[in-house]
Amino acid sequence: MTDNKGANRLYLVIVALYVIASLLFAKVIPFELPTYAGIIVSQLIVVVPAVLYCIIRKISIKELFPYRKISLSTAVLVVVSTYLMYPLMIVLNMITLLFTKSGTASMQSEMSQFPLIVSTVLVALVPACVEEFVFRGVLFQTYRRKRVFSAILLSALLFGCMHMNVNQFAYTFVMGIYMAFLVEGTGSMFSSMLAHFTLNFTGVFLSWLIGKRTGAFDKTGDMSQVGNFLDYGNDTVIMLLFGILIWFIIAIGTTAGAIAIYLQICKMNGRREHIKTIFRKQSTEKLITIPLILAIAITIAIMVLVF
Repeated sequence: MTDNKGANRLYLVIVALYVIASLLFAKVIPFELPTYAGIIVSQLIVVVPAVLYCIIRKISIKELFPYRKISLSTAVLVVVSTYLMYPLMIVLNMITLLFTKSGTASMQSEMSQFPLIVSTVLVALVPACVEEFVFRGVLFQTYRRKRVFSAILLSALLFGCMHMNVNQFAYTFVMGIYMAFLVEGTGSMFSSMLAHFTLNFTGVFLSWLIGKRTGAFDKTGDMSQVGNFLDYGNDTVIMLLFGILIWFIIAIGTTAGAIAIYLQICKMNGRREHIKTIFRKQSTEKLITIPLILAIAITIAIMVLVF
């Protein structure tokens, strides 16, 4: 079995386990799983198969975890560039909210009731470590041995699909591309972990702050249906479209700034010449196999069902 086939089967296993666990908790187990427990379970479903995959195939985790240290100045620039990417995420989020529900509103509502440190660990720190290890580590590092740019796009696609809702898919796909480029630009997965943590922590902190200041995330409030703005009338849609336009204009400038900072990060880490080689075709070996197609099809079917 080639490395690509193995990685693709791993992804299928993760998707299958996620679907099975969702059905068990929805249909079989006679109680609702607490939000914090659901987060822990979802992260275990992602990381445990990946670790077992490495053990069974006798792959050193070091091979799949570029652990080169990054300087403080690089870390600061990673945080700055990540925040400059934030307006683009807002635009993508707002566009999808025109026709689908928010993929995170319900969780944010519940997690806002927890102490900030608990939410930070569960929603920001743990996913930043677990998901980066699996998607920018095991999967991306396997695919990139053949074609780096194709690996960037494919690992980002799988990252987006794994969220299994249209709202989150749109911006996680883009951020997956960004974080894979960070790994290439620094030679270290610590940079993508830092970016991932920064994004998640910002959402956690804003949800906590809004809940603290305004009580917007009331325990009795139902935030699960936030979105579907086409059902809210013309005035709401017009306001949202106007907001999208404003944020799009802002995003053009901030994304350009993020790219400029990214190039500086590459220069500081001696990776400018390496980045130029990313777009070169290195192998004709197929990255996509039948198990991966099946896994993607399952995630798309779920996204359509919860649309």
